[in-house]
Amino acid sequence: MARKFEDILDDCLERLNRGETVEECLARYPEHEAELVPLLKLSTSLRAAWSHQVRPQFRAAARHNLVSAIEAKRPRARIAPRAWWRRGWVVAATVIALLVLAGGSTVAASGNSLPDQPLYPVKLATEKVRLVLTRSEMGKARLHAQFAETRLKETIEMAKRNRPEQVEKLTRRLQKHLDDLPALVRAHPSADGELELLVQRLQQNRARAEAQLQEQLRRVPPPARAALRQALERARNSYWSALAEIQLQR
Repeated sequence: MARKFEDILDDCLERLNRGETVEECLARYPEHEAELVPLLKLSTSLRAAWSHQVRPQFRAAARHNLVSAIEAKRPRARIAPRAWWRRGWVVAATVIALLVLAGGSTVAASGNSLPDQPLYPVKLATEKVRLVLTRSEMGKARLHAQFAETRLKETIEMAKRNRPEQVEKLTRRLQKHLDDLPALVRAHPSADGELELLVQRLQQNRARAEAQLQEQLRRVPPPARAALRQALERARNSYWSALAEIQLQR
């Protein structure tokens, strides 16, 4: 007899808690891979952000509520090709609610956090949830552009604090946001106006990033300058590459 999807998800969540990887869980249920991937990856990325703040009994209730929410929203008929998205929405919304309940204003407070502060994992997790909740590829592209701006601000702040290792990590994250943009734009049959606005925003962000990083090179402590020069070069190249690929589609 075929197992219910919520039972399979519950089993995978338990296995993740015991230390198994997402890939190991997927290998057990290859026929449900497309449905499990977004849920398990979201669960894994969020666990570090909120597990240390939530009481054990609350965590158990959270998992129960997550599975119950999916069961309540799950259609009884054959699953449509994009039914995984509906599940992803339910899980993401549930996790955000749990974060808020567990930590009061934790999510809001994390907005200004930096990589060397406790709430920074919550900030990154919230960004991932926003990407899951955004249905259109152009909407995701705009978020990646926004998050790249955020990584730039964090990079500059870490340089001021003489944290070159964080500058390097943040620059790689900024690059990843920009690297993801062209594929999202290609997948979205957007109106010319949407694409034009995105290009304008990226051009403005590129100029701002270069100007701000150049300015900080004159101000940061000497030990941080090498990492900041590398950040400037990587940010400049990433913006130019993303813009070049996107403009080919105009």
